[in-house]
Amino acid sequence: MTLTLTGYKLYPVHLPYRRPVRWAGHGESGVDVMILALETAGGLIGVGEAPVRLNWTAATLRSLAVVVEEIFMPRMMGKDLADEAEITRFLRYVREHFLAKQMIDSAVWDLRAQAAKVPLYQGLDGKPEVPVAWTVTRAEPAAMIREAETMVERYGFTSLKIKTGQGLDVDREVVSGIRQAVGPDVTFSADSNRHYKLEEVAPLTEMLAEYGVRVAEDPMELHPDESFAAARAASPIPLLVDNTCRSLDEAELFLRAGADALSVKVYKTGIADSREIIKQSVARDVAVHIGLGATSSLGAVAALGVAGSVPAHRHGLPSEESFFLQFSREYVTDPLTVENGMVRLPEIALNDWIDWSRVKELAP
Repeated sequence: MTLTLTGYKLYPVHLPYRRPVRWAGHGESGVDVMILALETAGGLIGVGEAPVRLNWTAATLRSLAVVVEEIFMPRMMGKDLADEAEITRFLRYVREHFLAKQMIDSAVWDLRAQAAKVPLYQGLDGKPEVPVAWTVTRAEPAAMIREAETMVERYGFTSLKIKTGQGLDVDREVVSGIRQAVGPDVTFSADSNRHYKLEEVAPLTEMLAEYGVRVAEDPMELHPDESFAAARAASPIPLLVDNTCRSLDEAELFLRAGADALSVKVYKTGIADSREIIKQSVARDVAVHIGLGATSSLGAVAALGVAGSVPAHRHGLPSEESFFLQFSREYVTDPLTVENGMVRLPEIALNDWIDWSRVKELAP
């Protein structure tokens, strides 16, 4: 079945959170999101989503719309979106604008799943239920400990990603307090968002190892060079590369540099390149998992569909894509939730999952 692109629409929305969130570089009480709907000659509509955070993506709703309208759509109109190799080549040919590319890629894969008459997760070789971790974002130690305990009790999370990088003393207070609160059976990863220097990697990771932290994500600025080898040698636990692994090319460099674990952000690399990174990582026996994109339910479905296809690994972690629990309002009819640490993915086409009246209400 051909999927000839005949039109598209963009829908900007603003989604509020249940509480303000503090990231490493900024705080926010909600996020702007762009929804893309691709229309085909056969009447199918595929949708994708892009979370727009200026600090993370160097984009605004307006700039993203211009990129889609002036760079991508004129060159894609009339193409057969069912041709995976051709569309992947085209998206890789445009070297910049990752946010627009991943949004397009998600909508295209949604169309392919519809054409095959299967839900998106099945079209991505995934599973209907996917385990997820909860990310405990930075706050005062007591608040982080309380949040971790609450989320484990309420949703049955068996894995937590703890945002460290507040100084060794504070980090120890947080990690030790969370371990005491949730017990020994919950797995931990720790993300320092490049806060530390090379000489601090050893004391940081030794402390993390004391409390059973499985991997240390971005303890420092990681590059596939001699400093990366030195950081790996200094750490008693595997280092997880995230921030500087933003593309297939960068992932290949880290794989050649001997990386132990890679974090794949579908909102950065898109579905096709994420699948290729996973393929290459598995071939080298490198742990790989789907990292935090901080998307709504619709954005999470694409990432979790990919996550469900990742083989288990001794250093492996569940997907971190559970941030949808932070939203007080969404634009799908039945937002995702977590039960016993698992997410059940929708069986219907994503276009049918959207409440378009809510999209209008949430327009910024």
